[in-house]
Amino acid sequence: MLWVYIWLGVVVVSLVIEFVTFELVSVWISIGALISMILALCGVGVEFQVACAVVVSLICLLALRKVTLKFLNRNKGKTNVDVAVGQVVHLLSRTDDDHLGSAKFNGIVWSVKAEDNAIIEAGEYAKVVSVNGNKLIVKRVSKKEK
Repeated sequence: MLWVYIWLGVVVVSLVIEFVTFELVSVWISIGALISMILALCGVGVEFQVACAVVVSLICLLALRKVTLKFLNRNKGKTNVDVAVGQVVHLLSRTDDDHLGSAKFNGIVWSVKAEDNAIIEAGEYAKVVSVNGNKLIVKRVSKKEK
């Protein structure tokens, strides 16, 4: 009966760790421990319980973690920052080596820094190549490339 409580403790601790970290690792350990707790209730030997806990946990981890992560992440859409990369913006103010410029994107005025510290004048067009914090990193494009 002692092993029933030990396995119950492993289940509880691993679930608490999973709720804190949400890495989808500890949950599989709790499944292995739950199976071993059932085996302990049935009077199965400790060696078999431990082996079963290890095997079931590993199988669940290797077989189900990737599938579960895909399922949980399937509805994640792009953020406004992800959407900005590749878009062409119209500069509101000049950007150069010493000063950040500004551009409006999706109704919001962003700070703009030219790639390689190039000079881009107000009124010119630039393509967003990346986002660094709250700054759009851009490179100049001609009006035709819009």
